[in-house]
Amino acid sequence: MKWVVIIFTMCTQAVLAQNIVRLEYFIDTDPGYGMGQSLTISANTTTLDILSEIDLNEITTGVHTLYFRIKDENNVWSHTNSRVFLKEATSSGNTSVSVSDVEYFLDEDPGHGSGIPLSVASNSQIDHKTSLNISEITNGVHTIYFRIRDSSGSRGLAHSKSFVKAQVGNPPSRPQFVSGEYFFDADPGPGNGLPLTISESEALDFTTPIGLSEVGNGVHTFNIRLRDNFSNWSFVHSRPFVRQLNTQREPLPAISSLEYYFDSDPGAGNRRSLSLEQKAAIDIMGSLDLSGNATGTHTLFLKSTDENGAPSFVHTQDIFIDDCVFPTPGFATEPTCFGEMLTFEDLSSGVDTNTIYSWDFGNDGSIDSNQNGSLLHFFQQQGVLEVELKVQNGTLCKDSIVHEVNILPLPDIDAGSDVEICLGDSIMLGAIATGSFTWNPTAGLSKTDINNPFAKPESTTEYMLTVTADNGCSNTDQLMVTIYDTYKVDTGAQICEGDSIKLEGSYQKISGVYMDTLQSIFGCDSIINTTLTVHELPTVSLGDDFTLCGNCEETLDAGAGFEEYAWSNGLAIQAITVGEPGEYFVKVTDANGCSNADTVVVDQVLGIHDNFEFLGISLFPNPTDRWINLMIDNDDGLQEVRILISNILGKAVEERVIELKLGKNPVILDYKHLAKGMYNMLFISEKGEIYKKVLLE
Repeated sequence: MKWVVIIFTMCTQAVLAQNIVRLEYFIDTDPGYGMGQSLTISANTTTLDILSEIDLNEITTGVHTLYFRIKDENNVWSHTNSRVFLKEATSSGNTSVSVSDVEYFLDEDPGHGSGIPLSVASNSQIDHKTSLNISEITNGVHTIYFRIRDSSGSRGLAHSKSFVKAQVGNPPSRPQFVSGEYFFDADPGPGNGLPLTISESEALDFTTPIGLSEVGNGVHTFNIRLRDNFSNWSFVHSRPFVRQLNTQREPLPAISSLEYYFDSDPGAGNRRSLSLEQKAAIDIMGSLDLSGNATGTHTLFLKSTDENGAPSFVHTQDIFIDDCVFPTPGFATEPTCFGEMLTFEDLSSGVDTNTIYSWDFGNDGSIDSNQNGSLLHFFQQQGVLEVELKVQNGTLCKDSIVHEVNILPLPDIDAGSDVEICLGDSIMLGAIATGSFTWNPTAGLSKTDINNPFAKPESTTEYMLTVTADNGCSNTDQLMVTIYDTYKVDTGAQICEGDSIKLEGSYQKISGVYMDTLQSIFGCDSIINTTLTVHELPTVSLGDDFTLCGNCEETLDAGAGFEEYAWSNGLAIQAITVGEPGEYFVKVTDANGCSNADTVVVDQVLGIHDNFEFLGISLFPNPTDRWINLMIDNDDGLQEVRILISNILGKAVEERVIELKLGKNPVILDYKHLAKGMYNMLFISEKGEIYKKVLLE
């Protein structure tokens, strides 16, 4: 099976005399400017005509969108042009249809076979490049069309692309409108419409009388286009409209009588009638007799007779009839201080338990409560506010009323910031407010009815200040007076050997009794006697570094009697078993909270060449963040050693060869390019192998 798709790419747009340096395309998803598939273009190209075969092997069958854009020598990208196409799967056994010929034309279709021909090879796919001559067309908006005919003689749909031919030069960044024209219905061509005179501007907003004397009665289309200062015409903007010519009509005859009925015709003589003042139009809804009709929706039938005795058609109208009593809403309230519940006394009449109440506190159109009768409400704002009450009986009987309510403001009050003093001292308070003052509690205050009494409480006290304004509203604020004692404290402290604690102004490491005299920012003295106990560190040893044989295991024991164990492999037990090379450490903590640690390095002999006595290798630091220092003892006269680096998954990441001299060989390795983690290092020489692990952190 093979994929066959024919792609046409036309002249995207005329550019302003800038050489095209890049042409790229992409399918369905935009990868970003400069990230599409590049197509080869010739040097110093200012226009393009592309007919190319695009590789579609990687996309699925179905509908896709192909996008093209170009970039000029000033690094400016064009708009992205697109074409929708269908990729179909065709069997290799089917008879393919090839392209016979291609034609193109500009703006108007001359008819099948009458366009300008393009010579192409007979094939079912087209990759064609040519230059189109647009020198004979005017500046402005144009449309180019392509159409193909296959080997069976069938012609395809015309593929089109709009473009703008602009004059060559360096125009300003935004052109200005200088003139325009309009026309009705059929386009006479650019420059042949009725003229519009406008001032130079980047935008147009105008009202001009338009003559309609040549436009007949009926539906028409008004079209307008503008020309800029580079003689480029805009697209045509259109709006449909209807012109209705005025005609002289005879006056309507007056209505002399009217009869009506509801739902079903009771017959001639049984219909209800109205005596009317004779005129051409009447409003009879307030004069209808609705008795005998149940609450609900009914159909009203109307038939009139004019002054000439001519009857009208029967007119029908669905109406809703409700037998209800019109209520009268009313409520009363008193001014209330902000923050208090406001009482609304219901004074409505003509209401009962079935009446629907709608309270709108704030008169903003939203219903805040449907409670019947009197109620309480808390307002979130102060000032003069509007409240609307709507009451409704049934469906049609309803009324509303709006009253103003006064939410009185509270006095502004600031009792002052919290203060801290020593026991026996006093401080003057300084509240800021206007009104009458009341402090509570009274203990420790020189006065309780002024804004600035002296406070000398015996213990920490929170004072509440209440201020009452002239409108009778009160507000409160509080402050805390914190009392600090002068005291003597005996205390103790424990540290581990090697730690220190600051006592008597210095860092102490020896057991003993230390006295500190502290003074707060208020001058309150405090004497603290501290008994310091220094605990020895626990002793832990994992033994000397050692080497494992191929598949051997060893037990590392931190010793018994500790409160906590913390191994480098995450275990929290006294002893662990190791079978892998590496650096192992353990941290132990005793009952005093003191900790100590020890580390052991485990190597391992690997492979069939277990003789690693050919050289001694030490490396440090381990773990490391970048640099590794190697010391290779070469007492056997080896020429070189090869180092293989692999990650924890066994994947090789680096290989190095170190040339050796006799004796000690210091080597510094830089591993800043490797990611953080554990790595295996295998040292290989002609006499054996050594395996080590390194942690980069």
